[in-house]
Amino acid sequence: MLFDVQAKERKGDFYNYSEEMASLASAIGSGERLIVVKGPRRVGKTSLMKVAFNSLPAPKAWIDARKIFAGVQAESVFHEAFVSILRQIKVEERLLARIESVSLGGVSAGIRAPLPSAAAEEAQKELARRKSRAVIFIDEAQLLKRYDADRFLAYVYDNLSTVQMVMAGSQVGLLEEFVGQSAKAPLFGRAKTEIEMKRLAGRKAAEFLAKGFAEAGAKVPENDILAAISSLDGLIGWLTYYGHYRISHPHEKALELVRRDAVEITSSELNAFLALRKGMKGRYKTLLKALGQGPLSWEEMKIHLRLKEKKEISDSRMTEYLSKLVAYSFVEKVDGKYALSDPLMKEALS
Repeated sequence: MLFDVQAKERKGDFYNYSEEMASLASAIGSGERLIVVKGPRRVGKTSLMKVAFNSLPAPKAWIDARKIFAGVQAESVFHEAFVSILRQIKVEERLLARIESVSLGGVSAGIRAPLPSAAAEEAQKELARRKSRAVIFIDEAQLLKRYDADRFLAYVYDNLSTVQMVMAGSQVGLLEEFVGQSAKAPLFGRAKTEIEMKRLAGRKAAEFLAKGFAEAGAKVPENDILAAISSLDGLIGWLTYYGHYRISHPHEKALELVRRDAVEITSSELNAFLALRKGMKGRYKTLLKALGQGPLSWEEMKIHLRLKEKKEISDSRMTEYLSKLVAYSFVEKVDGKYALSDPLMKEALS
């Protein structure tokens, strides 16, 4: 269903991004080692990856980096991914038992996390022998940086020629840093293919909603569709929520419910960001609220903050604040001005 609010997993439920899907399939098919899916929050990156993952016959593994927050160690996540690949190519159980023994270095299971290198090297050997490849998909990849997992991924890139990696993340700037934009990053200098996902343009957004309503057997006036697109700015995630609610509610109520969900989701994301910046929390909120009134230039943002705090702000500090907001995808720079990347963020800020 087009209006299923969960990430799409089947091609038939994944609307429009056929060019991006074809690019991803082509990059995987041609053996590209590192593929990065980029785009703002709620544009469909996870859905693109899941549809590609489910349609791929090759040995594969899925890693959601958010899983590590549940207390699972990064080493265990990668170890499980490579063991899963070995099971898919049907290696013998005694070989898997030997890998577990090597991974734990002779220490009893449960005392420390297994090292993934043993399973990874065995996967490389088996895949090379079978003239095959495996693909590891990593969602919210930028979250792995705090665990130095990019070092392990650089090792995979340099030593495991049969393993391809597809990564996506909701924090665009941090994802770029993770995959080697900075010379200090472990993955710096590695060739990569980038696939950028953008908002649906007006006609495509209208087509998406019309097709979803037809699929659900609901008749919705064109004026409602146009008003929803104007409010939600072509972000397919929020358009999906609107369609989901509009099937059983009037237009205004459906938008109200989308805003309710947006406030809950976006507030959680903002609070997590601000919690790490306690001393500067007020300044970030001031800047975001200013952008809630419309796009502003760097100079206008600095003047606004200076007037609010009644003191001078250095250029370097100002640049740092805006760079952080862009890196975490709360703000984007368009035509020389800064703007909120999500129109419903204004609701969360208020």
